[in-house]
Amino acid sequence: MSAALLLVATPSVPGPRISPNTLSLNAAVAPPITLNDGNTMPDMALGVFRVPPGNATFDSVLSGLKVGFRSIDTAQLYQNEASVGAAVRASGIPRDEIFVTTKMSRGYIGLPTNYSTTLATLQTSLSLLKMDYVDLYLLHSPRDTEKNIKEQWEALIYAKKQGLAKNIGVSDFLAPQLQWLADASEKPVVNQIELSPFLYKYRKTVLDYCKEKDIAIEPWGALVTDKVLNDTTLVNIAKSVSKTVPDVLLKWSLQKGYLPLVTSTNTTHQKEDLAVATEDWMLSAQDMATLDAIGNSSYFGESPADIAGVGNISAFFPTANCPARC
Repeated sequence: MSAALLLVATPSVPGPRISPNTLSLNAAVAPPITLNDGNTMPDMALGVFRVPPGNATFDSVLSGLKVGFRSIDTAQLYQNEASVGAAVRASGIPRDEIFVTTKMSRGYIGLPTNYSTTLATLQTSLSLLKMDYVDLYLLHSPRDTEKNIKEQWEALIYAKKQGLAKNIGVSDFLAPQLQWLADASEKPVVNQIELSPFLYKYRKTVLDYCKEKDIAIEPWGALVTDKVLNDTTLVNIAKSVSKTVPDVLLKWSLQKGYLPLVTSTNTTHQKEDLAVATEDWMLSAQDMATLDAIGNSSYFGESPADIAGVGNISAFFPTANCPARC
């Protein structure tokens, strides 16, 4: 099946397999940060990238909400928006207490996307989610012309004014693409990019630009892959603070002021991830400096701004190693 057909297919929505009645009333919740438009967003999100639509996504999101996640990240490309929406409704948690992000993904597969098709794509996502609005809507890829990106961004500004998206941002944009939006009436509140200590020194230009423009960084790939579990530097720092390597990676991101995005279908691991945001232990200044300098290109992923076009989803997202905690 072509990627274009995959994107318009409507996944089946399961009934509750985790009872909403099991939701904890005392779950630790990631604290919020204030975005450049004055709205707030939890400082850690649970994502569903590569989680199959249907029961797998439904159970993962409902489990995440149970342990205390209040920020859920999906995308048109992931084909599981309907399952995310079903889990949010089944949770029994008021909609305004859950921060839902989705992304416009048409640029990934080379489909022409202008002002009107951008708005139509958002409406499709809202229909699948069965929601009146999303809390954050992102342009998922800068893989388009400057003219089209500017049109898409103007459509997002309109969507925000209409209450269809409370906040708007971008994903995988580097500094040159962000500069295309510099003269717009609103700037992105978030840039979701691949980022970890291993990538930090290679992402300096875009990180500096976002800091200057007060654009929050939401790292995907914050836990890299399971290959880093035996990295000597990470292991030594983890031992010194009596924590795990994944804990150290997430704490580095949080202490930088970033909003790490994690993906796990394992309830225990979801709890462990969230605990890093809610517990008050810290890495030392020396540890942070050591991690800043750890750059290693062998742990690079493939960010959309960095690679050539591809013809289908499986080529764009090949099977990857499990994150350090998945």
